Amino acid sequence: RYRKLLDADFIVLSDTAKASFNSALALTYTDPEGAIRAYRQALTVEPNLPKAHSNIGLILEWQGKVAEAEAEYQKALEKKADYYPAMANLANLMVKKGNAAGAESYLKEKLGKFKQSLTLRNRIAALQHAQGRHEEAARGAMEVLKLDEKNTAAMIVLAQAYFSTKK
Repeated sequence: RYRKLLDADFIVLSDTAKASFNSALALTYTDPEGAIRAYRQALTVEPNLPKAHSNIGLILEWQGKVAEAEAEYQKALEKKADYYPAMANLANLMVKKGNAAGAESYLKEKLGKFKQSLTLRNRIAALQHAQGRHEEAARGAMEVLKLDEKNTAAMIVLAQAYFSTKK
């Protein structure tokens, strides 16, 4: 068995799951359908891989299969409730559907459950910036930086918000 750091959790992967997962990564851009098959193979061996569901969701989203992508993101969250990439991907889908307010509400709801998540705070600030709410985004980014002064995602949002307010 292979020990690999995935999403801040140590997950012990069998050689079969490791090979399938690595194959899927390699195929993602050249053979998306093959990548999905390889991710699903990894999931048959190791069903608790939220990253596999999330990556399948991304591929499906690229293919325009939004409902299927959303279902995969939800499966990732069923495996790991605080899997932030799946949360961000669900919020991004809401924005693409024209529901930025819903995406922000969703992320704030998740932040209520995972209060220490700087990742969620950054996503909310980035969403606020994208909506033109630059001062609010800057405040959110500064709050993250108070908790982690080296947080590069917050630095980027803060810089973007700052430069967007300069004429």
